[in-house]
Amino acid sequence: MPAQIIKVSQLNRYVKAQLEENTLLGDLLVKGELTSVSWRSSSGHFYFTVSEGGASLHCVMFARYAERLLAFPEEGSTVIVRGAVTLYERDGQYQLSAYDIQSMGQGSGSIDYAVLRQKLLAEGLLSTERKRKAPRFPRAVGIITSAEGAAVQDIITGMQRHNDLIPLILYPATVQGSAAVEQILYALRCAIAENRCDILIIARGGGASETLAVFNDERLLRAVAVCPVPVISAVGHDVDITLLDEVADIRAATPTAACQYCCISKVELLAGLNIVRSELQQAITRRVTMAQQHTASIQRVLCARSPMVLWSKNRQRLAYLTQLLQGNMQHALWRMAQRTSHLRGQLELLDPALPVERGYTITYTVREADKIPIHTCGELHPGDTMLTRLKDGEIISTVTAVNVRKE
Repeated sequence: MPAQIIKVSQLNRYVKAQLEENTLLGDLLVKGELTSVSWRSSSGHFYFTVSEGGASLHCVMFARYAERLLAFPEEGSTVIVRGAVTLYERDGQYQLSAYDIQSMGQGSGSIDYAVLRQKLLAEGLLSTERKRKAPRFPRAVGIITSAEGAAVQDIITGMQRHNDLIPLILYPATVQGSAAVEQILYALRCAIAENRCDILIIARGGGASETLAVFNDERLLRAVAVCPVPVISAVGHDVDITLLDEVADIRAATPTAACQYCCISKVELLAGLNIVRSELQQAITRRVTMAQQHTASIQRVLCARSPMVLWSKNRQRLAYLTQLLQGNMQHALWRMAQRTSHLRGQLELLDPALPVERGYTITYTVREADKIPIHTCGELHPGDTMLTRLKDGEIISTVTAVNVRKE
């Protein structure tokens, strides 16, 4: 008889019915360490995991049972949970539906975590002062995670959006189970030896606290602390905390979020390049403008000192000075002519012949061929010869008597 083909939902429903009908699984007491506690405020339900050794069991306590508790046990405590085994049909995952939970004290895993953290804190490995910043332009980004997991795909997709110019190099390693620590350490050593990456991302998806215990291993934490390049811890989700998050240089809430820390974004890079290009263009424009202004200034100086310009200016000045000299000479000649005319007029007024021309006479005494003008009667004596000049000639006479007028 061929096997009957059934739907997934039918199989899950059948398995759930078988579990709930089993009286041995209907009321159990389960002991283990309480981890991964999550409370949904909208419904009031508690979701948590009980772990023991390498095994874990997912549990749910609905609000009607949680309300009966005085206080829900702290994460890391050893607890005894009472409940029934059932199956969550949607995910096909079996779980313990808890009716009651009682604390028995701290679990060993929680104690080990606290002791190791205190030890690393005392050594300064958790100090923020020793943490390094991610490079803005790494040569490549190394990824240490499972090659088949969703984390590597999330990082690849995230980097394509963030900056697809930066190469990604995968160093595959198992990120859960007993072999995980050794494989992650080997991948870390390979990345350091190759020296191709300027930053490393150690990543995995979310999970229960017991599955993330790999990233609390002391050997891994010390190897990350001495890594020569910055390390980003991208383990689990935002609520998942491991010691690797505190030792690593940068903590990312998710593998996708790690992309924004490992390098500058392509958008920011292009914006920066545009700013630099604009500033460079402005600087070039300023330099060209200054050079043009300097050239124009030199040209003006050269033109001002050009022999042709100087010759033209001197020629103009010579013409001006020549014209000024000619004007000054003409003015001087005119003034000399005016003065000469004035002096001539004055001389003409003093000319002895001028009164004669107006009808007067001038009398001279003649002595030894000299003609001496007579001004007073006392200059003549009887018998002296006189020369009287008239307008139309001269009269020569002899003095017979001199009569001096009495005052």
